[in-house]
Amino acid sequence: LTSIICVLNQKLGPKYYERSSFGSDTGYCYADNQSRILLVFVLANGVQEPIGIQESRAIAHNVDLLLGDPSGLAFFIHYLESCEQLNLIKFWIHVEGYKASFGEKRTVSSQKAEESLALLDARNIYNKYIDEESVSSISFPRKILKKVFDKLSEQQISSDIFDEARDYVHDLFDSRYFKQFEESLFYKKYQLQVLSRHCGLDDVLHVPSLLNAFLEFVDNRGDHNCLQFLIACHTFETNYRFLSDKEALDDAMSIYDKYISMQAISPLKIDDMVRRTMESEICTVSGRPSQMSFYSAKRVCALRIRERYLRRFVRSPGYHNYLIELEADVHNTVSGIYFQCRYSATNDEQSGYYPNDAERFNYDFCRNLAEVDCMGRYHVLYDDSLAVDKDRGPSRIRQKLRKYLDKATLKEEEVALEVARTIIADVQNMVEAGRK
Repeated sequence: LTSIICVLNQKLGPKYYERSSFGSDTGYCYADNQSRILLVFVLANGVQEPIGIQESRAIAHNVDLLLGDPSGLAFFIHYLESCEQLNLIKFWIHVEGYKASFGEKRTVSSQKAEESLALLDARNIYNKYIDEESVSSISFPRKILKKVFDKLSEQQISSDIFDEARDYVHDLFDSRYFKQFEESLFYKKYQLQVLSRHCGLDDVLHVPSLLNAFLEFVDNRGDHNCLQFLIACHTFETNYRFLSDKEALDDAMSIYDKYISMQAISPLKIDDMVRRTMESEICTVSGRPSQMSFYSAKRVCALRIRERYLRRFVRSPGYHNYLIELEADVHNTVSGIYFQCRYSATNDEQSGYYPNDAERFNYDFCRNLAEVDCMGRYHVLYDDSLAVDKDRGPSRIRQKLRKYLDKATLKEEEVALEVARTIIADVQNMVEAGRK
């Protein structure tokens, strides 16, 4: 980085540099005397490098992409844990692992052993997530419960035994939890982490704040038409399944007439072969245009915009300001949560209410019966051994067997506990930094 700064000083004259932080990373911003930032460098894993440009999207914009993105999935797991729905994603991961085991090639000698292990895995999944008496049970419809139980009772175990249950959980993710996740603090932290390292054109098109800055950044009239065409195609493809045949045809023809036809209002530089391909995709025998009618033209426009603008855009003030605003939003959200907790804790004191000695004694007595630690776990401060139902509580033998035989579950619990400690420490550090 020092050599880069020396070159910039020689080329552009002496300027000043400021140190900035994006999430857990730290970077240097090159700025002129009016604080107009020209270059942004991010230090990731101790290596100084500019923000990378990706041909594909860097951020997952739907459930399927999120479930296949390790970074996004980690934040999604944290979010579900905060909603007390961690069993949903654990069920999904266990079922995916179960299905993947069937894709492995087996020898004849090991086939029976593999089938026995598959049956054991299936029963473990059923006992943990589907059995209604399980602590981590998921509320599946009766129809799905019966089908899974019937398939589990068959002699030949199959890989699709949990497919309907998995689809049910996927629908929950898609219809409820992903939308809530996009509005949460965890998604903002996910965006901040990813966009501080990589950015793709699809990310710019999907993030409204980035798109507004990018529209101002593109300075050529023809390239503006390309960008507007990409936005129109994205809207058409997103809403395609909700449109009737006539509505889909009308929308496709509107895009074609404005950008592709010979009399287009905002013409694109598209050759005749690509135009004929689009016409055949729009005017189909069924009367409904294909969802990918504009695929060829999109590739041409996306390549042009990516090569001419995207690399310069991620070094521009607009992109850097977006990261700064996103980081400030994350800090403000965490600080707001902290302030709300502090306000509720001091509400009685500010209202002028002071309990008498008897009330204070009763309050302290009740408060001291139990406590909640920093991990949110409830611990009683008295001997409750006589209150445990011996018939329902786990015996010492079962606890000892679990310690030595169920090592995978114990390992998961240790990892989850460590993740929780990390999250709490991260939040506390951000709150403390905000207060300073």
